Amino acid sequence: MKRGNRQSGFSLIEMIIVVALLLVVTAIVFGNINSVRLRASVQKGGVESLQDARGAMELAARDVRNAGFPNQKMYAPQVLATMATNYVNGSLYYMSKRVAFGIVSVTDNTLLLEGDVNGDGQVEQVAYRLQPDPAFNTPNGQCPCVLQRNVMAKTSGTTAGSSYAANWDNMAGGIVNSGASPMSLYGSTVDTSGQTKTLDTMFSAYKSTPVFKVSYDAGGMVSAVTINLDVIGQTPDPQNGMYPFATLSATARTYQPQ
Repeated sequence: MKRGNRQSGFSLIEMIIVVALLLVVTAIVFGNINSVRLRASVQKGGVESLQDARGAMELAARDVRNAGFPNQKMYAPQVLATMATNYVNGSLYYMSKRVAFGIVSVTDNTLLLEGDVNGDGQVEQVAYRLQPDPAFNTPNGQCPCVLQRNVMAKTSGTTAGSSYAANWDNMAGGIVNSGASPMSLYGSTVDTSGQTKTLDTMFSAYKSTPVFKVSYDAGGMVSAVTINLDVIGQTPDPQNGMYPFATLSATARTYQPQ
């Protein structure tokens, strides 16, 4: 008798086990890829927030250094006389559009100044303020905030803060500090233990830091302004629920103390 041909191979059960194992491995691989992608997105957002904050801080510092330039000491007496006659009463030369007053006012989260900040020979009136950050859906009167800047050419008879340009530019977002009477922080996150933590609790130690702080010389005149920005990224880390965070600070001296 002839023996029948025997064929070796996987049984149906073995095939099912192999496919199941492949599915498990694939799920693990793609899960890790997704986790890496999410963390990369968080880190990218944190870097972008840091870059925006650094750019805003450097621009504000440059504005402060140019505050008070040009001033009345740079003009001949006959020119000053013309300014006083044509633009203002008495000797209030700083009311002329050709003279920069310098630092007009500073609070914990606002700054008003005048100076040739663009280097074009034109005196500009510059304002900074904090506003709710739309990236965090922040309600009015709360932070995280966005630092805004407003610039307009000076007109005679005015000082910075008496009027503003139509559009404010958003300079940096995710700002959690607002000064001695701090605004509460809106939002929350979930940590690794499943506990919900509010931003107000997580960053309570930074809220009261002023965005702008004035220094005075021995004569009581404004000599410098320090800019402080405590910034968080828009997205928390998916693994630990923590937000990217950075603290930036710079001090700039005014062109001429008031």
